[in-house]
Amino acid sequence: MSESEPQNVELNKSTVRGKSKAAFDRDEKAARESDRNRQIGQRLETLRLAFGGETQKVWCEKNGIRQTAWNNWELGNRRISVEEAEKLCQRYGLTLDWIYLGRRDGLSASAAKVL
Repeated sequence: MSESEPQNVELNKSTVRGKSKAAFDRDEKAARESDRNRQIGQRLETLRLAFGGETQKVWCEKNGIRQTAWNNWELGNRRISVEEAEKLCQRYGLTLDWIYLGRRDGLSASAAKVL
């Protein structure tokens, strides 16, 4: 084959940006999850500051939450469990939709006012 003849090169459709498609999909999913966790964490920080403005330590003592867990939630390192989120909803007039998705409809009047 001469250099001027086009070479038939089969593109590997199972790679994206140098990664296997599975690895790329896994990384994309992890990035989306991490972004969602950070957004949830920002709302939890807003909650803490709006309903008292205390330090994490004081907030956690007041709400019976381990400070290391709360810190990880606020930073987006971990996602708050539904059980813990439900406790906050009951206590502060929130909804799971607000905590997890940022939707304000359904918040109690007092929560909507300060958030």
